[in-house]
Amino acid sequence: MVALEDHYRAFVSLGLEPNSLDGRQAGAHAAPSPREQEVARLVAQGLTNYQIGVRLGLSERTVETYIRRLFRKLNVSSRSQVVAWQMCQENVRLPLMANDPVEHTST
Repeated sequence: MVALEDHYRAFVSLGLEPNSLDGRQAGAHAAPSPREQEVARLVAQGLTNYQIGVRLGLSERTVETYIRRLFRKLNVSSRSQVVAWQMCQENVRLPLMANDPVEHTST
């Protein structure tokens, strides 16, 4: 199973500025709509489709449609990849992992 950190690093490794990453740059046809971006934010908060629907006044089926569109536009296949994309949009940086290169400064 691929970890969220791996998905995040994959988006960052595209060499794009996090806030400019949109569907066109990720290899899809169009950038996510404002509503799709709102759904992505709620997915990133860990809400289920049902909870997203309640929050936005939508049916669970409509939320599923928005998520399918996000998958297509972002060229991803999992909710964790949507979370990674959303983290890039919000310019969230993960803490360094044990195997990440560390920059040392001399004193």
